[in-house]
Amino acid sequence: MRYSNDDKKHSFHARHYSTGTYATGNPNATSIFDNATGPTLSVAESCDYFFAPGDPLVPVCIAAGGFYNPEVTYNPSTDADAKRTFDDISAKVQIEWTPNDDTLIYLGYNRGTKGGNWATPIFFPLDTSTFAHDGEVLNSYEIGTKLTFLDGRARLNASAFYYDYENYQGFTLLNLAQEITNLDAEVVGAEAELFLTPVEGLDLLVAIALLDSEVKGFTKPNGDVVNRELPQAPTFSLNFVARYEWPAFNGTLAAQVDG
Repeated sequence: MRYSNDDKKHSFHARHYSTGTYATGNPNATSIFDNATGPTLSVAESCDYFFAPGDPLVPVCIAAGGFYNPEVTYNPSTDADAKRTFDDISAKVQIEWTPNDDTLIYLGYNRGTKGGNWATPIFFPLDTSTFAHDGEVLNSYEIGTKLTFLDGRARLNASAFYYDYENYQGFTLLNLAQEITNLDAEVVGAEAELFLTPVEGLDLLVAIALLDSEVKGFTKPNGDVVNRELPQAPTFSLNFVARYEWPAFNGTLAAQVDG
C-alpha cells in the first residue's frame, strides 16, 4: 500500500489582443454575426471571441446579448478550484497457489491513481469552470496462470482481467486546445503468451491479447454524448518472435525475426 498527498496550485492569465474578426469573415461585423434571418450571436454569445479591447462594436455586441471578458485571470485568489489537495492510496494484494513446481495460479487486485490537474485552453472564449479535473482511480482485477511443461522447454502465461476506472481523465480537442473531462470507463481483456525452445538455441514466442474497452458519456464538440473505446487499446493484437543463436568466433551469433 502506498499513500501520497499532492498540494497543487494553478495560476493562469490570458488577454485577448486580436484586432478585427476572424470567425465571421466580416472585418467590421456590422450586423453582429448576422445571417439570412437576422442578427444572431454564436460561439456561446461571446463578444470577446470577435472583438479586441476598444473595438467600437463591443457595446453593440453586448446590447445584442453577448458577453465580453477579454481578460481572464484564474488563480487561488479568484477561484477555489485553482488550489487543491489530492490524497491518493495505491495498493496491491495477490494470492498465489503453486500446486506443483511447474504451475502457478494467482488472483490479484491492484489500485492505481493519477492526480487531478488543470487543462487551460489558449483561445477565447474561456470558461474557467472547465479548467479543473479530478484525480483518476483504476481498480484492476486479474486472474491468471503460469505453466512450465515439456521438461522446461515450454512456458505458458495466461490471464484475464477487468479494469474499472473512476473519474477516467478523457480528453478531446476544443478550439485547438486539449480539454480534459472526468468520465467512467472500463476494460475487459485476456492475454496469453507461449514461449518454446524446441531445440537448443531456438526460441519461439507468440502472444495474443483481446480487449473490450469503453469510455462512457463522452461529449463531442458538437454536443453529442457517445461511448468511445479507450485510445491505444486495440480489440485484438498479436506478436511473435523467432530467434536462433549459435556459437561462432569464440562467442555467439543470433538471427531473429519478429512482428
